[in-house]
Amino acid sequence: MKYPYSLVVAALGAMLSANAQSNTQANGYQAPRACPVLPQLSCASLAGQTPTLLIARGQGQFSPWNYVQPIDVAERESVSVLVCNMENHSVQSKHWEGAGALIPQLVRNVGANASLNILVDNSANVNLSGRLTLGENTLQADGTLLEQTRDTHPSLIGRLVQGHMGAGANVKLEVRRSANVTLTQTGAHLHIGGGSLIDQLFSPAADNATAQQPCVDVRVDDSANVQRSAASGGQLTVGSGQLINELLDRPLNQAQVQVHMNRTANVTAQQVRIFKGELVDELVDTGEVNGDHYKLNLTDVAAIKSQELHIDDAELIDELVDGGAAHKAWFELRLERVAKVNADTQVRIHEGELVDELLDLQSLDASTVDSRLTDVGNVVTKELRITEGDLIDETLDAENIISSGVSTTLRNVANVQADVLSIWEGELIDEVVDAEKFDRSRVRVDFIGSANVDAKQVDIHQGELVDEAIDGADYLASTLTVGFDNAANVRATRLSIREGELVDEAVDIESLIQDSNITVTLQNTANVREGNLHIVDGELIDELVDVQQAQRSTLNITVGHTAVVGNPVLPGKVGVELTRGSLMDEFFDLGDKLGQLTAQLSIADSANVWAESIRFDQSQLLHEFVDAARGKSFTLNVSVSRSANTNSRQAPQLLNGSRIAADLVSVAQASEGRVTASVLQSGMTNALSPLALPRVEVTGRAAPAPAEAEEGPVAGWFSAVWRRIVQALGG
Repeated sequence: MKYPYSLVVAALGAMLSANAQSNTQANGYQAPRACPVLPQLSCASLAGQTPTLLIARGQGQFSPWNYVQPIDVAERESVSVLVCNMENHSVQSKHWEGAGALIPQLVRNVGANASLNILVDNSANVNLSGRLTLGENTLQADGTLLEQTRDTHPSLIGRLVQGHMGAGANVKLEVRRSANVTLTQTGAHLHIGGGSLIDQLFSPAADNATAQQPCVDVRVDDSANVQRSAASGGQLTVGSGQLINELLDRPLNQAQVQVHMNRTANVTAQQVRIFKGELVDELVDTGEVNGDHYKLNLTDVAAIKSQELHIDDAELIDELVDGGAAHKAWFELRLERVAKVNADTQVRIHEGELVDELLDLQSLDASTVDSRLTDVGNVVTKELRITEGDLIDETLDAENIISSGVSTTLRNVANVQADVLSIWEGELIDEVVDAEKFDRSRVRVDFIGSANVDAKQVDIHQGELVDEAIDGADYLASTLTVGFDNAANVRATRLSIREGELVDEAVDIESLIQDSNITVTLQNTANVREGNLHIVDGELIDELVDVQQAQRSTLNITVGHTAVVGNPVLPGKVGVELTRGSLMDEFFDLGDKLGQLTAQLSIADSANVWAESIRFDQSQLLHEFVDAARGKSFTLNVSVSRSANTNSRQAPQLLNGSRIAADLVSVAQASEGRVTASVLQSGMTNALSPLALPRVEVTGRAAPAPAEAEEGPVAGWFSAVWRRIVQALGG
C-alpha cells in the first residue's frame, strides 16, 4: 500500500521526536549514583577574627594543625580542614611575581573511597591602598596592556588539592568571603599579569591520571571580588590572567561534579581593562567526559560596575566546562544575574565577549545539555562599541552532536540600554549552538526578552543583534525548535543598518537537512519601535532557515507581530529608507534543491510600516518565503495575513524596481510539487488599495487555476516540463 507523502512526513516527525527523547534517556545518560553528603563546616564557633588552621581525622575533634607540608588522605580515611581568618593583609605597594599563594597547597593525594572536606573562610583578603601586581608587569608606561611572556602564576588562594584522586573519592571544598581585594584609596590599582585571585583548587599529579567515579562539590561565595571602599577611583587591569582560574583542572571518569558560585568575581572600580584574560576562566578543565554529571550554578557572578570597561581579545566568563568527547554525560547549567555591566561612560569590546562558550566540547554523544540563562550579559552605559566581538557567544560548541538532547533558554539576556550602540562585524548574541553534524538528536533554543536595544543611536555594520541560533553543516534525523519571543527589538531615535540585520539566519545549515522536523517561531521580534530607519544592503530579518539541500523533512515557520516599523497609534515623524534591502528576507533559502518536504509557512501582522515617509530603492518589505534552485515532490503551504502593509503621510517612493512584496515562492526547476498560498489584507498602502501583490513563481507545468480574489487561496500542481509559469495572486 502507498501512503500519502504528507502522512509519511507527519509520522516521521513524531517518530523522530520520540526517538530523540529515547536516545538521550534510555540509550544515553544514566541517573547518577548518590554521593554521600559531607557536613557543613563553619568558622562561626571560633572566637573573634583569630587566624586559625584546624584539622580533624575520622570522627575526631578539630585540633590545631601545625602546617609543614601538604598531607595525604589515606584510602577510606575521612579528613576535614578549617582555614579561618588566615593571611589577610593590608598592602600599599607590592609586585608579587613567581609561584606561590597566601593559602598554599593543603592536600596531595586523596585515596580511594576517602572523604575530604575543606572550608576556607575570611582568608587571603587584601586591603589595597597603592598598586599590587600579581605576576608579570604587562602594563606599559603608556597604558598599553601586553600578554605575559613568562610562566608566572601567583595567586591569593592556590592549588589547595594537587595530586592523585582515588576511585570513589568524595571531596568538598568551600571558599567563603576570601581572596577579595578592596581598593581603599582613589589611586588604588590591582594589576594581574598571569596571576589570579583563586587558582586551580583541584589539580592533578604530574602524570595527569584520571580520577575514577569521584564526587566533587565546589562552592565559592562572596569571594574573588575587586571592590572599592573609597567613594570613587580604583582600577583593575588584566594583561593575561584572571580573577578565578580553573577551579577543577583534571581528567575525570563517571564523576559527579557540582559547582556553585554566588556573589563572586565581581568588580567595582573606576576603570576596568582586560587583555588576553578573564574574570572567570574554565571552571572545569578536563579531558574526555565519560558518564559524568555536571551541575553548575552561577548567581551574581562576573558583574562590572565602573566608569568605563575595555575588553580586548578577552572575556568576563570563558568556558565553564572545557572538555573532550562527551559520552553518556549530563550538563545542567544555571546562570542568573551573570556578566552584567553598568558603566557610566563607555564599554568597548574588541575581539572579545562578556560570555563565551559555556560548554566547549569535542563532541556530544548520547548526552543531555540543559542550559538556562537569566539576566545575563546585559549592558547599561552611555556608549557601547562592539568590534568583531559579542556579548554572548556559543553556549555550546561541539564538533558533532549525536543521539543527544540539547535545551538552551535565554531569558532577559544581552539587552542594551545606551545612548549609542555601534556594532562592527559583531553581535549581541552569536551562534547559541555550534556544531558540524547533528544526528538523531533533539535541540531547542528559546530567546525570551533578549537582545533588545533601547538607545538614541544604533549603527550596525556587517553585524547583527542575533546571529544563528543554530550553526552546523548537516542536520540529520533530528528535531529542532527555535523560538523568539520579544527579542531583537530596537527603540532608538535613529537605526542604521549596513550589510547587517537584527536577526540573521535563525538556522544556518551549510549542507543538508534530512529526515528532520524543524520548527521556527518568531513573536514580537525585530521590531523598530521608534525613530528613523536606514537600511543599505541589509534586513531586519534575514533567512530564517538557510540550507543547501532539504529532503524527507517537515518545516514549520510561524511569524507574528514581527519586523514592524513604527507605531500604529503614534506614527510620529518617522522616516524609512531602504536601499537594496527588506524588512524580511527569505524564510527558507535553499542553495540547491528541496525534495519530499512539507513546509507550513505563516506570517501575520508583520513587515508593516507606519511612518511619515517611505523610500525604497531596489527594495521591498517582504521577500521570498521559499527560494530554491530545484524542487521535487514537495508541499508548500503559505499564509500571509495583515502583513507587508505601508501606512504613511506621504505616498511611498518605490524606485528602481522596488515592490511592497516580492515573490512568495521561487523555485527555478520544479516537478511534482504542490503550492497553496493564501493572502489576506496584505500588500496594501495606507490600507486602501493593493500594490504589487506577491506571486508564486515556478518553472514547470501547472494545471490552470482560476484567478482568485485578493483574500482567497491560490493553489497549483507542478510537474516537470520545460516551460515557465508565473501565477500572480489576485489575478
